[in-house]
Amino acid sequence: MGKTKELPQKLREEIISSHLKGLGYKKISKRFNIPRDTTGRIIRKFKTYGTAANLPGRGRKPTISSRALSNLVRTAMKNPRVTARQLQDDMMKAGTSASVETIRRALNKQGLHGWTPIHTPLLTTRNINSQLEYARRNLDKTTEFLETVLWTDETKPELFGHSGMSGVQKARLMTRIPSPRSSTEVGH
Repeated sequence: MGKTKELPQKLREEIISSHLKGLGYKKISKRFNIPRDTTGRIIRKFKTYGTAANLPGRGRKPTISSRALSNLVRTAMKNPRVTARQLQDDMMKAGTSASVETIRRALNKQGLHGWTPIHTPLLTTRNINSQLEYARRNLDKTTEFLETVLWTDETKPELFGHSGMSGVQKARLMTRIPSPRSSTEVGH
């Protein structure tokens, strides 16, 4: 079946007015240069529903209602580290089922995109003490040795594998800051 074009609303109204004036299907179809079946379909629709306009409810219904979507956006904005899977669980508790990918698509349409969060330094007393201990232990080392050390600024880089961080929902206007990694010796 080939693609069909939708007839303009004005043309549909003219077809109906011609029918109400007493013209038959053949004469109407010749006058407007459209197939007789199309003319009949428009007139039958008018007789059934009282209008030739597009009826509401055409197309697939959205899986996520507007209320559920606003709840999703509110939750993602309130807690940017929430995952799509956690949002899906919240929706299931509320009685709405949607796939994780559908939730991601809905958030993307609202301008929220998943990012890897920026790793912030953990400056605790334990880290400070371990840094001081490392500095005292390597106080008499040569400058060549110290140049090979990757100074991590109180963070523990994961050279081989995943750091275990989850995604973050951020608005499109926020920028992502890349964090370069090096494969040299790690210092505390």
